[in-house]
Amino acid sequence: MFEIAAAVRLRKEIEGEWLLGLAGLFSVLLGIAILVLVLPNPVATILSAAWLIAIYAFATGIALVIQAFRLKSRA
Repeated sequence: MFEIAAAVRLRKEIEGEWLLGLAGLFSVLLGIAILVLVLPNPVATILSAAWLIAIYAFATGIALVIQAFRLKSRA
C-alpha cells in the first residue's frame, strides 16, 4: 500500500510513477493470493506459495529496475 501511496504522491516529481504503483499492486495481489491459497490447505499449497513469491519477486524487480533506469536518465 505504501508503494501505491508513494506513486500517487510522486506523480508530479518523477516520470513513470506508474511503475512504482504497479509494484505496489503486485504486492497487494501477492498478499491476497497467498491468503486465498494457503489458508484453506496449507500443506498442499506451500509449493504454490513459493512459486507465487518467485513470480512476484521477478515482476516487481523488473518494474523497479525499469523505474530506476528512467530516474537515472532523468538525473
